[in-house]
Parts: sequence; structure tokens; C-alpha cells
Amino acid sequence: MKNGQVSLETIFVVGISTILLIPATYLFYEFLSQSSEDIISNQIDNIGNTFSENARKMYYYGNNAKIKVDFSFPDKIENMSIERNSYLIINVNTQNGLKEFIYPFKVNTSGTFNESHFHQGHQSFEFKTIKQGEQVLIIPK
Repeated sequence: MKNGQVSLETIFVVGISTILLIPATYLFYEFLSQSSEDIISNQIDNIGNTFSENARKMYYYGNNAKIKVDFSFPDKIENMSIERNSYLIINVNTQNGLKEFIYPFKVNTSGTFNESHFHQGHQSFEFKTIKQGEQVLIIPK
């Protein structure tokens, strides 16, 4: 009788442990996924704000001013473009689908990017003024 009781108690302990472990594992996985997305969002914000700030600086520095800026791009960036010479738009693939990050330029800014310019890893861009200092051109390097 004693051996049977020990076996039954062991089964209960293992069963309850398993029941508790499954939701804990799920919650941990969700936490890691959300943390990863938060990190990528913060990196994108840093990139967008740095683009905007450097374009503004170059505009105020005047004609023929230029600066080279290095970035560390995260993965999952689907597209990056400058729209209407006024906005940097970065599209990022998230768990909930495509998310669009928009960063306004306070100055007339232009530039063209292709996929090799925003893939994961180290990327460099040159910001320079053109048209007698009336426009800032962003050139991938």
C-alpha cells in the first residue's frame, strides 16, 4: 500500500508541475517576443530621429556641408523611403503585420534607398546640402 501511495503522489506532483510549467513557458516566450519587438522599435526610432536631426543640421550649416553617419540597422525592415521631400518612412515587419514608422523632416530632404541600404547590420549614409543649401540629399555609402 505504501509503494502505491508514493507512486500516486509522484504522479500528482509531476502532473501539477507540468500544468504550471506550460503556461510559464508560454508567458516567458511572449515576454521575449515583446521585448525583441520593443528593442527593434527603439532602434528604428533612433535611426529615424537621427536622420531627421542630421538633415536639419546640414540645412542650417549651409551650402556644400556634408557629414557621414553610421547606423546599426535591425532585421525585419521591409522598406525605407523619403516621401514628398518631407518624411522618412520605415516599414517594419512585426508579429502583428507591417508597421509604418514616420519621421518628419523639418527641411527639404531627398534620397533614394534600395534593399541593400537598409538590411540588417552596419550602414553608412552621407548627408549633404545641394541647390545652394536649399535641399539636403541623403546618400547611402
